Amino acid sequence: MRMSMYLVACVVIARGGVAGALGGQCGPPQFTNHTSDRVIQHLAVHGDTVWIGTRSGGVSRYDTVTGQFTQYTRLADGLPDNSIKDVAVGPTGVVWAATKFALSFFDPNGVAGWQTFDESNSPLRGEIWALAVDGESSVWVGTDSGLFIFDGAGWQHPTPDNSGISGGALTSIAFDLDGDVWIGVRGAGVDRFDGKTWTHYTPTSTGTPEGCDELLDLPPDELGLMSTVVWVLGVNPITGDVWFSNGFEPDCRSLRGLTVFDGQNWRTYTGRNSPGSPVSIGSTSDVAFDGAGVPYFSAGVLYRHEDGVFSALPVASTAVVVDGDDIYTGSTFLGLDSVTTGLSRIRNNEIVALNNDTLPAPDVYDLAVGPGPDPEVWAATHHGVARWTGSGWEHFDTDNSGILMNYLASIAVGADGRVWVGTRRGLSVYDGVEWQTFTVADGLPCNGVRDIAIDHDGNVWLATGCSSVDAAVFDGETFTPIDTGLVNGIADIEVAPDGAVWLASYAGGASRFVNMQRTTYRHPSWSFSSIAFDADGGVWFGNISRVVYFDGKDFQQYDLPPELGRLLPSLAVDASGDLWVGRDNVARFDGEEWVTFGREDGLVAQFVHALVATDDAIWVGTGREATFEGGISVIAIPERLMGDMNCDGAVTVRDINPFVLAIHDEAAYCAQFPDCIAENADFNGDNRLSIIDINGFVAALTEDR
Repeated sequence: MRMSMYLVACVVIARGGVAGALGGQCGPPQFTNHTSDRVIQHLAVHGDTVWIGTRSGGVSRYDTVTGQFTQYTRLADGLPDNSIKDVAVGPTGVVWAATKFALSFFDPNGVAGWQTFDESNSPLRGEIWALAVDGESSVWVGTDSGLFIFDGAGWQHPTPDNSGISGGALTSIAFDLDGDVWIGVRGAGVDRFDGKTWTHYTPTSTGTPEGCDELLDLPPDELGLMSTVVWVLGVNPITGDVWFSNGFEPDCRSLRGLTVFDGQNWRTYTGRNSPGSPVSIGSTSDVAFDGAGVPYFSAGVLYRHEDGVFSALPVASTAVVVDGDDIYTGSTFLGLDSVTTGLSRIRNNEIVALNNDTLPAPDVYDLAVGPGPDPEVWAATHHGVARWTGSGWEHFDTDNSGILMNYLASIAVGADGRVWVGTRRGLSVYDGVEWQTFTVADGLPCNGVRDIAIDHDGNVWLATGCSSVDAAVFDGETFTPIDTGLVNGIADIEVAPDGAVWLASYAGGASRFVNMQRTTYRHPSWSFSSIAFDADGGVWFGNISRVVYFDGKDFQQYDLPPELGRLLPSLAVDASGDLWVGRDNVARFDGEEWVTFGREDGLVAQFVHALVATDDAIWVGTGREATFEGGISVIAIPERLMGDMNCDGAVTVRDINPFVLAIHDEAAYCAQFPDCIAENADFNGDNRLSIIDINGFVAALTEDR
């Protein structure tokens, strides 16, 4: 040991060792993201593959022969974004995916991954709205800055100044059987290009008389386009008919309908002039045609139009394609109650859900960790419960379980492994086999359950949405209201390692219960939304602008970094003792410094609603209901092994030089070992790296050998 200490000391002296402030893990943490591919915006089919453009889960491909899904996302596969605006496949099988401001392509038969065009390497400008590939494999892209065409070698940008195209944002693009291109232009109607000449179509030029609501009752053959805001849906491969969806006309928002042009005549079906025509017909987003040329329309649900009559199929639909005798449909709608979501196949009038084992919904509003050495992670989403199996997500919703509704608010797992779920309609519990529910009929103070925690005795603590009772305890038989001593509702309930139950209030401080005896802490500025505990028995509270730490005697406040955003914070403490705070982004706090991580660092989405710690990771639940953005990010927390300075999982002589470098110049150490943990050199625990740590390192080196 003396020789080892001498060796280390000599190296330190030779390098001029100095004390350095501790910075913890050197490089950025590793992110693994979980998304949902069940919110579907667009579909395309080529050969035995259905390509799926999702709202928050990137691009998925479904093999119609094997039934297997493959998912491609921003973090794992290099897509510029997980929100796909459109997807199309060319004649050779190359798939194109449009995100908001970029265009990516992928050859399933090639060796390269996804490649991307954006403003940095192409003429593309503006937000992308439409995408189509012609028979020569040229890609046509519609943006709010006009039309862009890529022929594989170069780009063209037709404008009103250099061609006959109308000016304005392009909504949609389709090619007819003659190869003519049809383009929806916001505010200008429809443009048609036959390779030489541009032709423009408006409500007036297609025979629609002037008027407003009264036009909806006219026969279909007396109406042309109903609006100058038009989407070209598609072309019937049998008849050549071109179908259009009319958007809101600024001067008469009721003028909506489904228009078809057969090459000579225009007809428009409204919600009032056609048998079975849905009121939502003006919201039609897609069309596909079966082998007989019968059209199927996505208009919230799927509609079939045959012999002049519309008929609804019992499946939600915002996108549809046909592959032989099979119809594939996808939806962006996630219902509070039972509704088919994700990808579905219709074959011989039988509807079969084909959901992948991704998250059931992109918005995750609570997370919980089960007991045991290899704990399960459970997620409360806005389309049911999800359980991480280690390789995929198992789903529980109103279709296959006893939960009261799909829109979940909270989740907790007890030491016995039972899973408790809170909703606006009551409380549900799952014992691994069956679900049981509790409502006001069973003694629940009210059906709204905001938060859940299970104490060391197995009692279930509930934060409710009641005006008269804001918390209750359930002992397995009786719900007992609790006087929390707090006001304005309970935001969070957590159980400390010592068994104490803590409750945080949005505007009333916090209360601590031990054996049902309450101690309440108040302060004028304490509006708490979350609670977390460290290994030393301290309590962290989240506030709108700061975090507050309570060591059992005193409270200390720390301001949140402004780059975290404005949401009420969620909290968790990782295995190394660092505090994690989630708001718009997520940040790590080691007691001295904040480090913030956002989408550019790997976070799946903004709007963090839940954090939970496991032994080796922080799980981050995100979601934005209005845009269907979100998912779960898993942030790896490297295992601490004191003295392991080269990150090989052992303490050996190979760690001597990295150790010396760390205590001499931490920045240089981190540059050389970006995935390692500088804290592994802090043997005396003073949060600094210096020669004082040599004795501890030598002891670890000798013991390991």
